[in-house]
Amino acid sequence: MHDLGKWGTIGNLVGGLFAYNGPGRVAPLVPITASVTGGTMHLKGDVAGGDYGGGGLAFDACVNTAKYSGVRFTLGGAVAACSVQFQVQTFSQQAVANRGGCDMAAGASCYQFPKTAATLGATNTIMWSQLENTGMPATAAALAAEIVGLQFQFEGTSGTCMNVDLTIDDVQFVP
Repeated sequence: MHDLGKWGTIGNLVGGLFAYNGPGRVAPLVPITASVTGGTMHLKGDVAGGDYGGGGLAFDACVNTAKYSGVRFTLGGAVAACSVQFQVQTFSQQAVANRGGCDMAAGASCYQFPKTAATLGATNTIMWSQLENTGMPATAAALAAEIVGLQFQFEGTSGTCMNVDLTIDDVQFVP
């Protein structure tokens, strides 16, 4: 990862950082922000109880992830009163407005990304097969063929998640 709002290795796989906040975030809650410091991605902010927020890495170009069986990353930091989900952004569920294929204007239900719980303070290895039937597309092979980004979502489970500070490092595809 590198600074300047981008991640990756120049001349190799690169992309942009993004952050999002659910509808329950109101002042004085701090919105989730994404940044890179010293090569490590940081997601910081607050999430209201019963709401969500997060951020991640969007690929700048088409990536053939079908030759990989999963992804590995290290999570650190603090996310008190939140659960953390790892989600794979897929072309078919990304909104057209975000360079995807899901047309919300035509009534489509978008953002049903394949997902699983992520573990804080550990290296997580997520295989595409673990994500089967957790979002769209439903199969590991179809999912691997249309990955456009990786995201981490916080969900306020037992109250407001204050001072979320998640670090994401060592992101790599698993052969």
